[in-house]
Amino acid sequence: MYNKQGVTGLVVGLVRTLDTAALCIQAEQNIPVPTIPYSTVQLLTAVHLGHDEVRITEQAAPSIDYDETIEGIRELSFSVHFFKSLSLERASKFKTLLKSSVAREYMHTAGLSLGSSTGIRNLTHVIDLGFEPRHQLDIMFRVVDSEKLTVRSIQSIEVLGTYDSGQVTDITVTIP
Repeated sequence: MYNKQGVTGLVVGLVRTLDTAALCIQAEQNIPVPTIPYSTVQLLTAVHLGHDEVRITEQAAPSIDYDETIEGIRELSFSVHFFKSLSLERASKFKTLLKSSVAREYMHTAGLSLGSSTGIRNLTHVIDLGFEPRHQLDIMFRVVDSEKLTVRSIQSIEVLGTYDSGQVTDITVTIP
C-alpha cells in the first residue's frame, strides 16, 4: 500500500530537486509564511484507474490458509503553488524539468510515474498594499497500490442438530 503522506513528501522532494531557487513545504501547515520565494505541495485526489487485479495464492503445507493480493493503479493529483519572486518562471521551469532524466529517475526510484500536468495558472493576489506573485499547476502521478491479506481457513467443522417434526430445533457448531 502506498503511504499518502510519504508520497506527498516524495513530491515535495521532487519540487525541491527541480526548483532549487526556493524553499518547498507541504501545504496547509501551521507555520509562519516564509519571507523568501517558496512553493507548496498538496495532495488533492487519489483516484482508482481501471479494475483491480485479485490474486489468490495458497500457503505452503501444512497450512490451508491462503494469501489474497489486491493490486491496482491509482492516479494521485497534486497541486503545486509557487510564491513570491519569479513564480511564473519557476513554475514554467519546473513543468519543463518534469520531463528530464533527473526527474524521471527520481520518480522511478519512488515508484511514481508522471501522468500529466495542467497549464500554469496566475493566482497573483493583493497582500497589504502590494501584490504577491503566485502561480500554480496540477500534476498527476500514477502509483501501484497493493494490499495483501491472509485468509484463514477452517480445517474442520462439526455440526450437530436436533430434528423435530420437520424443523431443526437445536444446533451446535464446533470449530477446533
